Amino acid sequence: MQWYKIQFEVDNGASYNRDVAIVMANSAEEANGKLRTMISSIDHETCVSEIFKTTVFHGEVFTGNHGWR
Repeated sequence: MQWYKIQFEVDNGASYNRDVAIVMANSAEEANGKLRTMISSIDHETCVSEIFKTTVFHGEVFTGNHGWR
């Protein structure tokens, strides 16, 4: 397992918002899937509309707009 940094856009039914997430997974594909699942769990209108970039994260600190669940 490793950490992946994902740059993405969220559609909440009223607007589109760019965000960045850190996700622990076995692959980039699994990380993207986990992110989509987490964002979709916020409510029935919110979803990931686009994933721009997924890379292995090697940093020590992270902050994002949608928090952790």
